[in-house]
Amino acid sequence: MMGTVRHIDFYPDEYIVGASRLTFEEQGVYWMVCSLISSNAGPIEADYKWIGGLGRMGAAKARNIVKNLIFSGKLTENGGKISQKRAENEVKNAQKRIETSQKNGANGGRPPKEINGLENPVGLSTEKLTTNYQLSTTTIKKDTPPRKRDESTSVPCEFDNFWLAYPRKSGKGAAKKAFVKAVKLKSPSDLVTCAEEYAAACIDAGIDRQYVPHPATWLNQERWDDDPPPAGGSDPVLESDLEWIARKRFETEEAVRLMDAEQEAGNAI
Repeated sequence: MMGTVRHIDFYPDEYIVGASRLTFEEQGVYWMVCSLISSNAGPIEADYKWIGGLGRMGAAKARNIVKNLIFSGKLTENGGKISQKRAENEVKNAQKRIETSQKNGANGGRPPKEINGLENPVGLSTEKLTTNYQLSTTTIKKDTPPRKRDESTSVPCEFDNFWLAYPRKSGKGAAKKAFVKAVKLKSPSDLVTCAEEYAAACIDAGIDRQYVPHPATWLNQERWDDDPPPAGGSDPVLESDLEWIARKRFETEEAVRLMDAEQEAGNAI
């Protein structure tokens, strides 16, 4: 019978080098996913509500980060399962150690060691002492609900969350000013959630980053209520601030022209 894997080998230097290009938030998700794979002794379900709930994170944001990790080659996804090759290999190595220990136990335990032909002194235990005991993670259930955001949190804190979630990092100062205005129309946590969902929609649609509006533009034009962007690498709805102003000006001028034309026609009659 296969024993439960309680611990695996960890190589800090290799992890530091491999994760150095990830943000701390990405590292947190990456570490949790690898831990879940190790606890599960294999690939895990791509259940982003479950994964996000383990880190007080929304499902859309967790999905966005995992997709970025997959894109960068840190994780893999196949058939709705998320995996990490190194984590799976370490689990296999741990399972082999468990099998060896079980076999030794069935045969009466590991044979006593001898030093220079002398047996260990009487009363000296041959059992290996360790303080590396880890509690089982099997008690973590997939239906663990994420904690709700505290709506009383300050705007600067929520803006940081928005900035992390939004798919384009450009014009942070302008974005912060736009965020302060936007929270008068929509709650800070809702704006963060909308940004997470928009980022996930951009990934699904394959939108190139150059076609993603600046965060200030997205906020000033209240685009959180827009339909999801279409697939195809670009979004005809997305436009810069200057393009939006020009379009609004044209629409206004066109409306005035039509009114003038109607008035002239009425005078002629």
